[in-house]
Amino acid sequence: MKSFYLIILAIFIATAFGTYFFRSAILSFVRKDNCQSAKCNIPEVLKRFKLSETYEDKPNRFRGLYENDNHKVRIDIQAKISQSQAGEIVRGREMALNALFEDRVSAYPGQISREITCSEKYKPMIEKIDQNGTETTLAKGLFTDRFTMGACVDDLLPNEGFIAWYWCSKTNTLNQVEVIGPKENDKTESILSSLGCSN
Repeated sequence: MKSFYLIILAIFIATAFGTYFFRSAILSFVRKDNCQSAKCNIPEVLKRFKLSETYEDKPNRFRGLYENDNHKVRIDIQAKISQSQAGEIVRGREMALNALFEDRVSAYPGQISREITCSEKYKPMIEKIDQNGTETTLAKGLFTDRFTMGACVDDLLPNEGFIAWYWCSKTNTLNQVEVIGPKENDKTESILSSLGCSN
């Protein structure tokens, strides 16, 4: 009988120590299961970044800016989105991105040119890829010092990066991850390699 009580006491002590030493992991797991915000679905890689600005934080949508060294990551997560809805949203954003580089009639047409054209080298390369088992639409290109695409002059484009869109069936979320960094210290590929629904 005495050995039975000793076994119970040993189990109790082991449980108490285990709970104490792994309390942060346990709390993180509980919070994740009970999380009611779209923010719960941010990619794991962003845990190495600092959230510097929150644009929107609602149960069905989270938009924010993360920073780490010279790199910026803008995130837009929409929850409760079906695959067909996600496809429509992504196609719309692709069209808007391509429209930035379409030829336009000059506001001041003259002898030199009647149209403003943008060289192919400034236009983003858009493709569909498999990223860690997740179908991803990827737009790689050059960014201005205001972290936007659309410029067609070398001097205005000190940064490079990508915009990735992918839908996760397990969480019904559409993720837009925009990563921008300086050309001379580009780490965007390593961030891209860590994206996907399982990450």
